[in-house]
Parts: sequence; C-alpha cells; structure tokens
Amino acid sequence: LFFKVREQSARPECLVANRVLPNPVLRPDWTISTDGVPISAGAAKLLVDTRSIIHRQFSLPVPGSSIRLVYDSTRASASKSTLVMGLIGDELDRDVRLVHVVVDIAGRTFKKRLIPRENLTYVWSWDKLNVYRQSDHGMVAANVRIGYEYRGCTRTSEIAWISRRVHMEGARARRLEGGAWSVDIHHYLDVINGVLEMGNGGRRFIANNVPNMELLVGTGKRRRLDCENCNGIASEVTVFMSNMSALFRPSTLAHGLDGSLFIGDHNFVRRLKPNGQILSVLSLSLPDTTYPYYLAVSPIDGSLAISLPLHKQIWKITSHSPTDPASNHEVLAGDGTACPSAADACGDGGPAIDAQLFFPKGLAYDAEGDLYVTDGRRLRVIDVSGNIRSIGDSSYDHVPSCDRTVFPLTRLQLHWPTSLSVHLPTGYVFVLDSNVVYQIDRQQDMAEILQFIDKPSSRSGA
Repeated sequence: LFFKVREQSARPECLVANRVLPNPVLRPDWTISTDGVPISAGAAKLLVDTRSIIHRQFSLPVPGSSIRLVYDSTRASASKSTLVMGLIGDELDRDVRLVHVVVDIAGRTFKKRLIPRENLTYVWSWDKLNVYRQSDHGMVAANVRIGYEYRGCTRTSEIAWISRRVHMEGARARRLEGGAWSVDIHHYLDVINGVLEMGNGGRRFIANNVPNMELLVGTGKRRRLDCENCNGIASEVTVFMSNMSALFRPSTLAHGLDGSLFIGDHNFVRRLKPNGQILSVLSLSLPDTTYPYYLAVSPIDGSLAISLPLHKQIWKITSHSPTDPASNHEVLAGDGTACPSAADACGDGGPAIDAQLFFPKGLAYDAEGDLYVTDGRRLRVIDVSGNIRSIGDSSYDHVPSCDRTVFPLTRLQLHWPTSLSVHLPTGYVFVLDSNVVYQIDRQQDMAEILQFIDKPSSRSGA
C-alpha cells in the first residue's frame, strides 16, 4: 500500500503573513575587493569580513626591475568561494526557534540549521564544484532560501521563507606554474566565461558588464502622425531612408514569445518582427494618448494587453497581423465607468469585464497567465478565468510606511503605483510606487520594501 502524504496547512496562529521578519543581508566574497594588490613598495592586503579571512594578498619586488611577484590565496586549488549571510540583526524575536539556510547552486543543494541569536551571521563556503564534481568557472548563480521557524509552528507551511539570488565566483581558468604566485604585469583573459584575471590578483568580470547598444529601429526623425507607409521591411537601407522605421514618440515596450518587439509609439502600437518587418497592430485616437499607456505579453499564449486610462479599460489585441488596426482589440477588463472610491469593491470577485477601473496603468503577466495591473491606488490581478480582485489595503487611513522590514500583504498601502514587473521563475511582483519599490510574495502573502528615496514631502504631504 502506498499513501500520499498531504501537506498540512498553516494554523491561524502560525500564518507567515502575521510575522515581522528580519531583513537578511548576503554578501559574496568577490564583492569585497576585485582590485588586487596596489602597486606600491611593500604592498600587502588582508581582507577580513566578520570572523572569517576571505583571502590574503601580498607582493615581492623583483630586484633590478619594476616587476613584482604577487601571492593571492584564492588561487590555491583548495580555496573556496564564500558567502557571508547576516541572518538576524541586533533585535531578536524570542519566538524564533530555528533558522534554516538552503543554498541551491550548480545542481547541488546545501542545508544548514542554526540556533537563533542576536547579530547571527553565517559564512557559507562553496568548493566551486558542480553536481558532477567538475569545476564551475566564471560567475555562478546561487538561489538562497532563509527560513525562520517559530516555536509551536513546526509544519513546513508555517516556516517563513525569504528568497535571495546571488552570484558566486567560480574556479579560476588560469593555471599557474607557481601555484598562487604570478607576475603583476601578466594578465589572463578567460574568453569563455568573460573574466579578466589580472596579474596583481584582481579580476574584471567582463561578462557582467553592461552590453553595448545598437540601433534597432528609428531614424532620428519623427514619422507622420497618420503613419502612412509605416508597414514594411525595416532593412539597413530603410532604417535611415524610409518612414516605415521612423518613430513618433515611443514610450513603452513589450517582448513577444516569437521574438517580436511591440512598441507603443504614440497613437500606434507597432510590431517589429524577428525578420525585420514592422507593422501596426493597433491604432489609437489622439485623446487615448493623453495619458501614458502600458503593454504586456502573456507567457502562456503570447497575447498582447494594453491599459488605457482614458477608457478606464484594459484591451487585448485580437491579431498580431491585422487588416484593420483601428478595430483590432477586445475588452479584457473594465466596463468603461470609473470606480467611485477606494472603499468600493468596484467589481472585485467577479468578471473583470464587468468591473470598474479608476486609472489603469502598469501591466505584467505572471507565469500562470494572471495579469497584474496598477489601477489608481490599487494593485489588482485578473486571473486566467477572467475574474478580478484587489491585493493589499486600498483605504486611505494612513500614510504608507518606508520601513524596510517584511510585512503582511494585508498592510500594503500604495500611494500612486505606476510600473510593475513579475519575476517569472519565483512569481515575485515588483511595484514602483512613487519613490518606493515593493517586492510582493504572493505565496506567503508578504510584502517588502526593496528600495526607496527618502523624500518625506512626497509621502506625508509635508
């Protein structure tokens, strides 16, 4: 007989949304210094973070020359890549029973359980080997999950997890005959992994640099407002000579599943296909362009959605190769009337097409095909079945906080959210709200402030 173990749901007193979680800080060792030994007489460097020596460097002059021999302990075959984790600050919640640390990297999983205490720091080391016991080179992504287990709440669903993604430095590609010694003027370029290993012990991670930009579409001149002769092939010749690749006022972009690029270009939404062909998929009236609109592409079926504040609606583009761009849409959400106040449901819990929107702005799909929209002060979501609901607290009873701690989603109050984005692998929703960036975890019903600019007048009305 085989029995399927059913995961128990969290008890009311153990809901993660009711917790005030710490804000863990993760710091890989390569972020401490990548400059190497300074070129000066008797130069030496000892890098220490918390209670662990990260690496040791020093140099010796070669008599009769300006060359120096440099020693770097991280070049040793047994050296490890380390990650310093600040798990608990100077304030400890006495109800925390255990702290779980799970690191997934290069096909391997590392787990550690720690006893909580004030200023809890854990230094995790990686031998730079993957699941096949082979050396991994360059920068290697690591997914870190930190779980806080509370007393009397030992079920798996009751552990409060915080996820972070960092990059660890892998093995060096350069093989030195002198072990950890090198000549300071001899450098090595790891072309495959994009790393410049310098003779003085420094590293330059070229693959992580910002890539160069090149012209994709546009001529530097405005197209005609009616977009006459706008459809065709945007070849190298016509990029600079034809009206078809000229833009009027591009303001928003979305990437299609087939590699197409959708461009919100003032009164036209245009599609640049992978083969270079450009065509209009939707034409808008000039009043529709009074307020900024946003685009989003579903990762499920590739459908394109657009938010139109003036119409109080969200439209779905019917065809990506239409014969009549003016009528190439259907209503996805909104009956065209304005939501009267934040206290009203405005259609929450029912079909999105019958709901009332206030001022739809940013759009983003998640991996399941649910569409998130910033609507006035609300964050709303339209599920794949077509129903709409609001997320967080849309009332006006208090000024939004700028506290960086993790807090329940029911306490999330937005000021005037505009853009948003969804990280498809994790499902995290990122919302730009004036001068604040929020991260929302729908699985645990938690929210967190990632970044903000301290401008009290913009939040408090002072």
